Amino acid sequence: MISPDVSADRRATFRILAAKAEAVRLNGGDIPGNGRGAEMTKDTNGVWEVTLGPIGPGAYRYHFNVGWSGGNRPAQSGDERIEQ
Repeated sequence: MISPDVSADRRATFRILAAKAEAVRLNGGDIPGNGRGAEMTKDTNGVWEVTLGPIGPGAYRYHFNVGWSGGNRPAQSGDERIEQ
């Protein structure tokens, strides 16, 4: 699984495997247009994803908030550089 996956049109797709999660949100205040975070959608294999952008070149910090039945907790964080 590739995450983030940046397409030619500069849209970035973020993914996380969390099959038992009830909800997942991508948070990253320095990602343009992500403001308060983005709700992610789950596929039949338990992979959650959201696509944002287009996003300009730069380094961006983000994390996933995963909602389990026992409450939310950060599951994975990243600090990614998006190249030109």
